Amino acid sequence: MKNVNNLLKEFLLSLLPNKPYCSMGNGYSTVIRSKESALSYLQIQVNSPFSWKIFVFDVDHQGAKFSWEDAGLPVPNFIVENPTNGHCHLY
Repeated sequence: MKNVNNLLKEFLLSLLPNKPYCSMGNGYSTVIRSKESALSYLQIQVNSPFSWKIFVFDVDHQGAKFSWEDAGLPVPNFIVENPTNGHCHLY
């Protein structure tokens, strides 16, 4: 049985563009890498220039992981929370 990390990695790889733009963050250059290589970067382009498969919402306030519920929206596929300040990205 595959562990959760491998399943999440396979899911992400299936959705990413073939050669996404990626970067180590603000102040670093943006490069184009293979899907597999891009996963080691902090910032990754999730949609190709020609189609959108994923909507990413950057919610910058405490308790952001519940903002979808407060707005009456469907449950996100996954939520990434910053443990330091409670801000989130909802996918």
